[in-house]
Parts: sequence; structure tokens; C-alpha cells
Amino acid sequence: MSEQIDDTEHARRLGHPPSAEDKLAQMVRSLYETHEKVTLDTIQDIIGDAEPVSGNWDQESEEQMEKQWKDSVRKESSDLIGARGNNDWALRDLWKKCLRFLGQAPPMMLSPLNCLHFVPDRIRPMSIHLFTYEACGDLTQLIVHPIWGLNYRHFIDSLIYSANCRVGGVQNFDWPFFPDDGCPALQLLNEKLTAVEGPRLPNTVHKIHVDARNVVVARGETPGLFSNLLSCIGELATTSKSPSSAERIQLQNGVVPFNGEDLKAIKNAIDSMASSDPRIGYPVQVVHDAFKAAKDTDEKLIIKHLREFDARACKQVLRIAARPGNRGTVSLSPDWFKDEPQATGQPGPSSERVASRSPSPRQAFGNSDARIRSQHRSSSSEDSPTLPAASDLIRRRPTTSAAQIARDSTLFRSTDISHPGSQRDRNPPREQFVSTQHGSMRAEQGRASLHMRTQDSRIEELEATVQNLSRRLTEFQAETDHKVEEHANLIKTLQEENRALKHQMAPYVTYSQSDSSQQRSET
Repeated sequence: MSEQIDDTEHARRLGHPPSAEDKLAQMVRSLYETHEKVTLDTIQDIIGDAEPVSGNWDQESEEQMEKQWKDSVRKESSDLIGARGNNDWALRDLWKKCLRFLGQAPPMMLSPLNCLHFVPDRIRPMSIHLFTYEACGDLTQLIVHPIWGLNYRHFIDSLIYSANCRVGGVQNFDWPFFPDDGCPALQLLNEKLTAVEGPRLPNTVHKIHVDARNVVVARGETPGLFSNLLSCIGELATTSKSPSSAERIQLQNGVVPFNGEDLKAIKNAIDSMASSDPRIGYPVQVVHDAFKAAKDTDEKLIIKHLREFDARACKQVLRIAARPGNRGTVSLSPDWFKDEPQATGQPGPSSERVASRSPSPRQAFGNSDARIRSQHRSSSSEDSPTLPAASDLIRRRPTTSAAQIARDSTLFRSTDISHPGSQRDRNPPREQFVSTQHGSMRAEQGRASLHMRTQDSRIEELEATVQNLSRRLTEFQAETDHKVEEHANLIKTLQEENRALKHQMAPYVTYSQSDSSQQRSET
């Protein structure tokens, strides 16, 4: 990596504009510089306190949650961490990237709290809850790509769309796609999804999206980048003949099941668009290779405590689901627990909830900065900006976490959960928390730092361009001066030769004149 830095610096000093690879390497280095290494404080901010009992969560609730966790199949999977060889290596890498660059813990980000659950093609005890080796690798590659702008919500929306296309689902999950993007096609898609009050959509989400894009184009408007991405994902996704039994269980619980095929569809879509859309810039593998080359993460903390971190994140999911305002609205995965009726394929309470169009999990989990959809719907353009150019992607994540907001009981009041059939409240929450304000200040500082670094990068590029032009102008001037001097010397030489020739011809001219005079006198 140092050789690459030296080559980049050498090229800059010579006045050559940086190449695309140099810009990507510089962007990745800046991201490592502006996103601090993962510490125990980072874990506490993202996941929550190890001892969360407070006035908003009493000891009895904590003991019930602990019993539920100890009796769960999910804990048995968590206990395997540290004994799975290469699978653990891939899982650690996923955790490192999620924590450092997205401010997320994978068990929370990729959970029913965000309407998602991993269902592998083949059920293996050592990977059913911890992701397969291949899925960890694909997730790690995807989440660091600059197309998301380090906004995990953008990735979640794309994954839900991809998985929904594969299962050919027409179930109404009441989930808006990129609601803060401002894309006319996605706005129309979300309006159509919002207008459906029943448990089933009139068509697949992809078909509704395609129709919305056609309407927008007919109006003379242009669909945005993320609409183009979702459209490409929908074209590349392979539709299953029918969901598996495990996937049907998730669908009955109002959760979208995803697997490695859905991740590959996203990856292929980004790669296919990278060569034609400069806003994407780079294929997925190229970006991931740049992150590997700029490795700057101390793995000791993750290696030593990953099992503990995984358990803490899962417990936080259980706490959020058990909050009074969320009971019966957040569907935990049936395969987490033993002897659940849903695990046999029989509809449980959650499937009845879907049929009756009761509040969905993302609505209940809807106000948390870390993993909550109402902020997804109502966040300002500053909090969730549209995709910047690759050189503009260096920003610090907001420091407000799911754990911080989950600890406040006002988050989970049932009055905050709107009915799915009603118009979504797109206004910010009335109550602002001190931690949110602090996170906004930190985010503003990060944006200012991003702006300064972007300006510095642009100044360096301009300086390199000016130096290059100056060098070329100097070379041209020197070449011109040399040619002028050559021409001047040639003219001087010709003049001297002309004078010498005249001097040599003078006697002949004089003789000719005198001879002519003599002939005239004789005549």
C-alpha cells in the first residue's frame, strides 16, 4: 500500500491528474481516517449497555428476556462463534466493516427489525443464524461500496427489493423504498404501495415499480440512480418457482427472507451499471480490494469478544420486541426458538397480524436512528443525502445508536405506531432527545470535515492540472523560442550569404556597365 501511495504522490508532483484507482485508494484511506477504530465505547453506542436495567426497563423484564435467550436456538448458534474456522473469519470481517463504517451490528441490521431474515439455501446448524461463509463475504463487499453513501438504509432497501423479487412476493409489507431520495419513480412507487390497504399487492413490487418508471418517463421526467439500480436488480433476480417452507414461515410473519442469491443480484446490478454510470464508478470487487489494500483495523477486539457482541446484539433485539409498544408487532424469527408453532409451518399470531394489516415490525421499530423506519421515512436531506460522487463519500456516521434511543421509553409508545392503511407520518418525531442532538452535531462536524476534505481534494486536482498546463506551456514556449531562434539564425545566414554574393558580383556588374558605355560612345 505504501508503494501505491508513493506512486500516487509521485504522479501528483509530476503534474499528472490522479487516475480512477488513485482516487479510489485516496477515498478509502480517508474513510479509515475519519471513522475511528472499533472500541468498547463504539460497541456500547451501537448495541447498548451490557447492563441495560433502568427506569424504562425493569429487572423482571430483563430476567424474562434472559430466560428467553438462554432457551433459544439462536443462543446455541451464538455459542459456536470461535469454533467455526474460516466461517468465523468471514463473520468477523463483516462485523468490522458494519461497526466501523455503518455504525451497525449485523444481528440487528439484518433482522426482522428491518423486515429481513437470512434463510440459506441449505439449513446448516453452524450457519443458519450466523450467515454462511459466502454470504458474509458478499455482504462485506457490498456494504462498503460508495453507492450507498455509507447509509445502511439504502442497502437494506435494495436487499429487501432483491429478495422480494426472488420469492415473487405480492405480500404487502408496507415498506417504502428510498423515501428520502426524491426520485419521481420511487415516489410514485411508494404512493402506489401506500394506497394498498389489504394484505396483498395487485402485482409484484418490481412490476409496480416498472409501471411507475414508465409513467415518469412518459411525463418527461428521469428516474433516479436508485430507481435504475432497483430496476436492474429486478431484471437480474431469479424468481423462485415457489418459496421454501422456511421462507414461507418468514413471509407469514411479515418478514422478507433473503439469501446469497439476492446479494449476488445486487452485486451483478452494480457491476453492470458501473461502466456506464459515473455515479457508481467502480465494480464491487474493485472497491473491496481497495479496502483490503488499505487494511487499518485492529482485529483483536473483535476476535476476543465477537461471541459476546453477537449475544448482546441479539438480546437487544429481544428487548426491543418486548417493549410494551412493540408487543405483537415485531415478529421475531420462529427459528430462533424451540417448539414454536410457526416453525412447523402452521400460521401463528404473526401471520394473522399480516392478514389483518396490523402494524408491521418496521413501524414498531420506526423511530430509532439505528434501525428504525419512521426516521427512514422522515429524515431530512442532510441526514440521508442523495448519492454523492465517489470523492464526496467521506463522512462520519451519526453517533446516535439504536441502543441509545431504545433505552428511552418514549420511543415505544403505541401512539407512535401508525396504522399501515393510513397515510404515513413523514414528519420528524415531536420529541428530540439530547443524544440525537449530540449525534446531529457530530454528524454536522463530519459533514464539515467531508466538505473540507472534498475541497482539499479538488484543490489538489486543480493544482495538478495547473502544474501540468504550466509545464506544457513552458515546454511549448521553449520549443517556440528555439524555432524562432533557428529561423532568426537562418535569416541572418541568408542575409550574410546575400551580401557576400552581391560583393562577389560587384566587379562583373561594374565591368558590364563600363562595357555598355564604351559601346554607346563608339556608336
